[in-house]
Order: sequence, then structure tokens, then C-alpha cells
Amino acid sequence: MDILNSKKGQGLSLTVIIVAVLAIIVLVILTVVFMGRMAVFGDDVNESGSGDLMKLKIFYGDCHPSTSSESAFKNAYASAANMEDSVARQAAEDEAYDNLDSEISRCKSIGVDQTNCESTGCSWN
Repeated sequence: MDILNSKKGQGLSLTVIIVAVLAIIVLVILTVVFMGRMAVFGDDVNESGSGDLMKLKIFYGDCHPSTSSESAFKNAYASAANMEDSVARQAAEDEAYDNLDSEISRCKSIGVDQTNCESTGCSWN
């Protein structure tokens, strides 16, 4: 019997190859969908910080925190949202919220004078 003419051990059948190609296509599609959902999740996290910022802006007066203070709040809030430990996340969110709230109070306590307001690092309406 000649080994080269034997049909045994020909390799993978066409069915196995087709199933493998389909499995790879499904994995690629799932990866693309998952990565797209991660981007949407990141956007949602940033929007949640904006919502809390809007709640705090209700208490703004003519003299209010600067845009850099607002940006610092949003960055701190987004960093907190990325924490896996829920207790640490809540504590970090509360700290960011309290920091901006105290800055609002500081700016409001300066009074109604635009010059004093802007000279202390706050913004005037």
C-alpha cells in the first residue's frame, strides 16, 4: 500500500473550515459591538457628571465658580465613576460634589461686587 495515495489523514474537511470561518466572523462582530458599547458607556459616565453639575448650577449667583472649577469637578466625578469599589466610588463622588459646593458658597459669600468676585478666582455672570 502506498502512503502517498492513501485518502486517510487528508486534513480538515470543508465543513470544519466553514464552521471555523463563521466562528471567527461572529467573534469579530461581537468584539466590534462590545467596543462600541464601551464608548457609549464612557459617554454616559461623562454625562452623569454634567447632570450633577447642572444641579449645583441652580445655586449659582452672580459670582460663581470659574470654568476651571467646573472642569475639575467633572474630571473628579468621571474618575470616581471609573472606580470598581462602590463605597470608594460614592465617597469620591461625594468629595467632588462637596468641593464644588464649597466653592459655590465661597464665591457667593464674596458679595455682589464684580471686581472682588473676579479678583478671587471666581467668575461674574
